[in-house]
Amino acid sequence: MSTGSSGPNNSPNNNTYVFDAESPTELSRLMTQDRITTQAMGGPFSGLMDEEIAGLRNVLDVACGPGGWVLDAAFAHPDIEVAGIDISNAMITYANARASSQRLSNASFGMMDITQPLDFASGSFDLVNVRFVGGVLPRTAWPAFIAECTRLLRSNGILRLTEAIDWGVGTTPAFEQMSALANLAL
Repeated sequence: MSTGSSGPNNSPNNNTYVFDAESPTELSRLMTQDRITTQAMGGPFSGLMDEEIAGLRNVLDVACGPGGWVLDAAFAHPDIEVAGIDISNAMITYANARASSQRLSNASFGMMDITQPLDFASGSFDLVNVRFVGGVLPRTAWPAFIAECTRLLRSNGILRLTEAIDWGVGTTPAFEQMSALANLAL
């Protein structure tokens, strides 16, 4: 998997990420978000039946950030090859360093822009995991993105999407309207 910062699948100038993806502050925020989310969901493969997990050999985490989900999955299941992709060089560098320091030879990371065709052969993965890309992908990009994720799946593969749909509770009409509009955008 490529870890370089240029090429057709690595277009940081075209991304729609609202935060500075190369910032240490964003890396820290994403690590916390990942840890809380994975714990709240019950682990990296929560919701899958034991026989589904047993059938996994190659897994992809799209927009992996600093790689927490990939590393958790690789540690819990050393027999599964787990790859993560992200547009941020800082995130991928950090994720690779963590995989190396944890000696997780079944975890790998590379830079790719999820708004472009991904550099994997069709049918490469048993599961494609996607979390919290609603704020990154423009609404118009979703059909092509879902088609690309589906292309990467083997027959009977699993596309696992996790997005925030509850924006909290507010007491003002403006907040309620903003929440309703945000949910429509997803």
